[in-house]
Amino acid sequence: MLELLSLIESAQPWPLEPQPAGAVDFGLNTFSAVRYGADGSAEVIPLAVSGDRAAENPEPNAHALYEALFHEIMIHETAVPAWLEPKSIPREPLAAFCGLDETLFEVASLAVSYSDPRSGEREYMPDEDETRETLDWLAGLVVTCKRSALPYAGHTCVYTLYSPQGEKLAALEFFHDLLVTGDGMYAVEPGHSQAQ
Repeated sequence: MLELLSLIESAQPWPLEPQPAGAVDFGLNTFSAVRYGADGSAEVIPLAVSGDRAAENPEPNAHALYEALFHEIMIHETAVPAWLEPKSIPREPLAAFCGLDETLFEVASLAVSYSDPRSGEREYMPDEDETRETLDWLAGLVVTCKRSALPYAGHTCVYTLYSPQGEKLAALEFFHDLLVTGDGMYAVEPGHSQAQ
């Protein structure tokens, strides 16, 4: 519930982008979020419509809400026609999403640290094989939908990449299978990784 509330608080009412629709005489399913101001005024944030026509709000928080409403709240089963499902699911390679040169995974060395609010942080230096396998895995990850706008602290795993000269290039933080960023957490999935 806190994750959904964080997305409602952060969602922006961007214009809906038209999507291919596959229904005739179905009508429309309308998905919206409602955010209340301190004075009790309501702001309706359009998330999507589907049915005889389809359109989606591409803003990451709004799209994450739409995905959650469709799959987790309404609990659509596999019998739902494909034309009803969310269409514009983002898929971006991890390097591009983080603004990194994708070739850095080929030359970087790696340090891994685990953060626990109770016991603090501990660092682990993987051997050469583990480093290569982890870098290949990271290089193949694809970032998909946002899952939460909550900042997360603790119980995370951080992969820190260094240049051959020892310069810190990037730090990629994960909470279980979610990528932790400054504006929330995003789902990731394997893409073209050579080593899984």
